[in-house]
Amino acid sequence: MKRFYFLWAFCMSLFFTGVEIYGQSCTICDTTITVSGTESRIFDMPANAFVCITGSGVFNGELNLSDSSTVCIDEGITFEISSDFTQPNSANWGQMWSGSWVVNNYGKFVGNTVLTIQDGQVFNNYSYGDYQSYGDVDADLAIEAGFYIPPGGEGREENNQLNIENGGVFNNYGSINVSGDLVNNGEFNSTEEEFIVNVGNEFHNESGNADIYSLRAHGEITNTGEITLRGIIESVTDGFRNARGSESGTVIGIGSPCVIIRTATFIENNGESSLLDGRLGTIVLDSGEDNYDRSGKEEQDVLQANEVTDGECLRILPVVWQDIEAQFIQENKNVRIIWTTTKEWENSHFEIERSVDDAEDFKVIGKVEGLGWTSTLSHYEFVDEQLPFNATRIYYRVKQVDFDEEFVYSKVLSVKIPNAIVKSGVWRVYPNPIKGKRVSIELMKKQAYNGEVLRVRVIGPLHSTPFVSVSSVENLKTALEDALLILPKGLIVFEIQWGDKVEFIKMIYSD
Repeated sequence: MKRFYFLWAFCMSLFFTGVEIYGQSCTICDTTITVSGTESRIFDMPANAFVCITGSGVFNGELNLSDSSTVCIDEGITFEISSDFTQPNSANWGQMWSGSWVVNNYGKFVGNTVLTIQDGQVFNNYSYGDYQSYGDVDADLAIEAGFYIPPGGEGREENNQLNIENGGVFNNYGSINVSGDLVNNGEFNSTEEEFIVNVGNEFHNESGNADIYSLRAHGEITNTGEITLRGIIESVTDGFRNARGSESGTVIGIGSPCVIIRTATFIENNGESSLLDGRLGTIVLDSGEDNYDRSGKEEQDVLQANEVTDGECLRILPVVWQDIEAQFIQENKNVRIIWTTTKEWENSHFEIERSVDDAEDFKVIGKVEGLGWTSTLSHYEFVDEQLPFNATRIYYRVKQVDFDEEFVYSKVLSVKIPNAIVKSGVWRVYPNPIKGKRVSIELMKKQAYNGEVLRVRVIGPLHSTPFVSVSSVENLKTALEDALLILPKGLIVFEIQWGDKVEFIKMIYSD
């Protein structure tokens, strides 16, 4: 069960949390510390302060925060910090600041000691730093991530670690590189495919809740809390235990076609209350030594790697999505869907699907070809020109299809459509009935039209023509006549849009 923190920390977490603000600057400040080169002075902050550290360079001074403060670290800043509490037996081991606080990091946050996120403290990492993708497990420890605890001991076990205590929250929207252990008893969230979590030694999700897409640990992974797994967790040299001593853990798989627990040695789900829950996403267990203990509880689809058919789960991910969004364009009365990928493998095409007024009845409305194989940033766009009449909200999703016809869906996008003002008698189309292909149109209420772009389509008994945009009343007649060329005879409706207005004119189209 998710824990409830006091109101300030919760509100600050929501206010400063979002996944599409990479590279932005700090904007809400009542105190600004500007760095040029190296800043080593001492700064004492009052309670409820909003502190922005901006400029370019290294901040290695002393920042003394009071309760309920917010710190924003700009993208040009490397912020170096050490804790005064360096002994493991200290109640405040690794404490950065006391009391409640929020850190929003867009630069590089470098901890030169053990760091601990305590009750009421929220750390939001929006930065990748220099760590853009997984590589060699040892070499990566030298790469400065957005949040970085570099090696500091004689051996891997002596390296500094990150602790998240009960009531503490760490949200990752970039990259994390912790050279020692990562121990979670609070809330740890890193939920998207492109987000990176590299643990140089062991990962222990003790009494905490962890929501993870991708995490790689050099050493053992243990879970006695709850892990929501959306992609893969991997122990490069050791194993995975879903229990520790008398305590048991739960792993909930959420993902398509599957999620993966991968280790070099063993996988154990053998605690008294251990649970692997595959009801929302198949959990695949991939032990390098085929060493499994599955005596604990399992729900629905939990498979070993050798039970997976056709490689649908263990294959290379076909597409790495960077972002996707949809926007209503007022001047054109259409919806523009744009998305970006950072890698594609055997990507055949994308299908754009739409559902009107709910997210339950999706239908294909378009197709965009993929690039097949690429490791560069690729941009795609689709414009929905044929918006349904009277729709107030439209839902979109993009279906990515491989050459072997395997597919995955993007997230669902919701777009609010402004209500059009329906007019009557502004335009007159004649003769009625229409015979042949010739029509005339007249603007009857000149005060109702102020030179806006005109969009017109004809709704026929079997189908509608695409919208055509024209810039003048004179061109509107030609657009209407062209539309008649592809429609069968019968009852038709001319739909004319301009600005935030629309008029529907019923006509009979006969021989």
